[in-house]
Amino acid sequence: MLLRTLNSAKRVPFRRYLASYSPNTQVEIKTLEDLAKLKSLDDVDPKLISKLINQKTNELNVKNELQMLKRLQQEEQKTQETPLKKFVRPAWLFLLMGSIVYLSGHYLWWKLDYEEKELEYIHQVKELESELNSLREAHQSSVSNGLPSGIKQNAKRWYKFW
Repeated sequence: MLLRTLNSAKRVPFRRYLASYSPNTQVEIKTLEDLAKLKSLDDVDPKLISKLINQKTNELNVKNELQMLKRLQQEEQKTQETPLKKFVRPAWLFLLMGSIVYLSGHYLWWKLDYEEKELEYIHQVKELESELNSLREAHQSSVSNGLPSGIKQNAKRWYKFW
């Protein structure tokens, strides 16, 4: 059994050597993977190697450009889908600041208007008080001049009229 394993171990490298080195078997190299399968690059034309490398580089460049374009399109769609999100916070700030300015202006106007009306009402009350006092004095003077103090003109109460 030991001899069989030794014989098979000796045959495998010999077979590999014959398969890779035989001048009759020409392997077609079309891709870099075919180059990777070869044991050495000594028998391969350098122009072919550079051509294959350039082809693979171009393929990878095209793939990278396509991925970049897809990514740019996705970013552009994201920016087009959410334009309102950019303006929501500034709109709220504008409404808040506008409301504050309006309410403070309205409060100041109300305060000044209240003070102005208060002065008008105080003046009107003073005029009415003075008029009332003058009428009261005129009534008291007419009552004291025309009638004796103990006699009442009408003995009926005002609420008995009904």
